[in-house]
Amino acid sequence: MSHVALTGLSRAGLSREVCGAADSIEAITGRRPETFAYPNGRCDATPKAAVRSCPGIMLALNTRWVSGGESPTGPFEVPRMPVRPGTSPTDLLHMMESNT
Repeated sequence: MSHVALTGLSRAGLSREVCGAADSIEAITGRRPETFAYPNGRCDATPKAAVRSCPGIMLALNTRWVSGGESPTGPFEVPRMPVRPGTSPTDLLHMMESNT
């Protein structure tokens, strides 16, 4: 695993990067990760399929920031929300509700 951009990798390379990372995390922590973040935020249909096929992964984040009224395009390409030290739980809830 090298945190390389996943676009352009072979199926074997994708499996090594995605499931290999999940396997390593599980070996160290005793828990299989349920989320994944695309290295450099780069993803297309092929990396999304690799993440989707990796056992245990249920959600993947890209590096695109969500803006008001924008909906996620599915559980394997979820945009990020800007949560900063001053963001209150109420602020976060409002951001989430305005993007559903």
